[in-house]
Amino acid sequence: MVAGAGGGAYGPSGVYPHIANELASLGIPALRSEYRVPNAIGESVEDAMSAVNYLVEKHGVDKCVLIGWSFGGAVVITTGVNSDHVVRRSTHDT
Repeated sequence: MVAGAGGGAYGPSGVYPHIANELASLGIPALRSEYRVPNAIGESVEDAMSAVNYLVEKHGVDKCVLIGWSFGGAVVITTGVNSDHVVRRSTHDT
């Protein structure tokens, strides 16, 4: 889970900790990530890629779902396009 342009790890209205706790209670690893340089798309995508790689390498996660809002939406879309570990679903897959 990544934030908007201002950074942080809490998401809109502070919802990310709640989502992370709910997922953890189901045995699903969840990671809330901050940017090294908020509002810098290149560095932010690198940070998100590092988070995905961390989950894959250290926790054996095969597939990830990314959550981002505002600026973070661009970050997760770009990260998803560039990582085979991110679940992608087309509206045509229904």
